[in-house]
Amino acid sequence: MGVSARSDASAVTGKRCPRTTCAKRGVVQPRDAFHKDRRNKDGLESWCKACVRQYNEENKDRINAYRRERYRANREREREKSRTYYATNDAYREKALEKDRAYYRANREKIAAYDRERNQRNAEKNLAYNRAYLEAHPEKSREYNARYHARKRGATVESVSYERILARDGHWCYLCENDVAPNEVSYDHVVPLSRGGAHSEANIKVVHRSCNSRKLNRLLSELKLPFQNG
Repeated sequence: MGVSARSDASAVTGKRCPRTTCAKRGVVQPRDAFHKDRRNKDGLESWCKACVRQYNEENKDRINAYRRERYRANREREREKSRTYYATNDAYREKALEKDRAYYRANREKIAAYDRERNQRNAEKNLAYNRAYLEAHPEKSREYNARYHARKRGATVESVSYERILARDGHWCYLCENDVAPNEVSYDHVVPLSRGGAHSEANIKVVHRSCNSRKLNRLLSELKLPFQNG
């Protein structure tokens, strides 16, 4: 096989030739008429973009069937590859997000109708799944309920981790100043939501269940502390 025009030009000048030849049609074209391919010596695919588009269009069904089969056979690997590419490619991620946002804006009612229909069709299944999930993740259930009630009261709502609060305060009740057994741990909004308090880690502390019940929605200035027999 003889040396191609593009590799010959590169050998003479020491630089990449500004024009190259499509291997399918044998037509010399500018480099930007080809997709990039780092596996090839010149960094380009051997077929020009027009030929690739034509081939993909003519073989669409076969290509899609092959991609589906490859994905099914390598599901986890393909998912991880997609996640990694999405997480490390800022330009691609922003482009994908903007595409999703544009689709949502253009199809808002259609999406809402589809979601309603799907939820109605799977109501019992969704209810059972949600119930099982919340039972298996009591901390998530507590946070979901707390955020719901905080929003209903118009309170400021921030991201809250009860694990972080417990690590910060330890098993120590700030109302009675005594240790809290693991099965007695509860969490209190220092400034109650109904009194303008925020749902935030800074406003939540560890307490006994009984101390939490005794405090109700009162401010600390309205209490005689520490509580006795917490």
